[in-house]
Amino acid sequence: MSVVRLKDADDVRSALEAFSLSRLLTWSVGIGVFDALAADGATAEEIAAHTGADRVIVGRALEALNAVGLVSRTAESVYSLTPVGHLLQREHPSGLARTAEFLHSAGWDAWSDLADANWRPGYEQIDPFDALSARGLSEAFQAQMHAAAQRYSNDVARRLATRNKRRYVDIGGGTGALARAILDQDADTFVTVLDRPEALPFAARTLSGVAEGRWAVQRGDFFDSVPTGFEVLLLSRILHDWPDQRAARILDACRKSMDDAATLVVFEKVATVTNTSSRADFALTNLNTYIMCGGAERTLEEFDALLSRAGFIIDAVEMITDAHALIFAKKSGRTHDHSTPVEGMQTP
Repeated sequence: MSVVRLKDADDVRSALEAFSLSRLLTWSVGIGVFDALAADGATAEEIAAHTGADRVIVGRALEALNAVGLVSRTAESVYSLTPVGHLLQREHPSGLARTAEFLHSAGWDAWSDLADANWRPGYEQIDPFDALSARGLSEAFQAQMHAAAQRYSNDVARRLATRNKRRYVDIGGGTGALARAILDQDADTFVTVLDRPEALPFAARTLSGVAEGRWAVQRGDFFDSVPTGFEVLLLSRILHDWPDQRAARILDACRKSMDDAATLVVFEKVATVTNTSSRADFALTNLNTYIMCGGAERTLEEFDALLSRAGFIIDAVEMITDAHALIFAKKSGRTHDHSTPVEGMQTP
């Protein structure tokens, strides 16, 4: 998310009222407004008939979308998408429509009452991904995560290629976006995607364009065990979903599967910059991560401490953006007993 520091009453007022634009966009994507306008444009009456939505609401929504630059309007009141509006079509490669659909289905509910957030005492018995599956939101979640992963996958894959490793396991690899980027980057690599059963069909589709014998999808629970025999174990945007004690269980499973030559690679958003906009972005992302799944964004120092307690030592850190890092770690000789909290360990 992009956040600016509030400076005066007008900024505060704009922030308070920002929910209306966000809701307008997610609702418009959800009922298919942007897809309906994609061809030759349409009138408000035609959009209302196509979507089944109220004619008055559709008319005023289109006027609002026109005012913010997402649709244009002719003198005959025919609305069409602007270049920016095309970004919110479901099939646009930006993936923004998938993000909107997930926020429409899950994000608004989660943020509706911060005092009633799910992550209270007993949170360790709750799996947010079981909750998404129970609500029928797994497909929306996977589509949104695929779009998000594609923003960084090629850059991550290029950095990994410089390490000259051949066998990867992408733990919690979801739809296989990063795995596909790695396979496309180096024809000599083999990648296994490990994830929950509902994610694997997505991954198989993403990887289907790569020759057989270079990839596999495997059902598994990364809290219990991770496949052995890999040079690189990837945790891409996984640890932030979990509080420290559960993240430590994932790391413990990784460590048990690794030989001494293997490398653990963690890709995460990190708080390393000091400008106020980036700090605000990190703070709100950290809150969102907790509200949505009970996890936490972390600083590099916090990742160092988390990995150290789990028996790893950081070998290198490479920044992909000014706020996203690849953390390379090796097994060390010591581990901490994760059944007892450590001073400073995060607990919601």
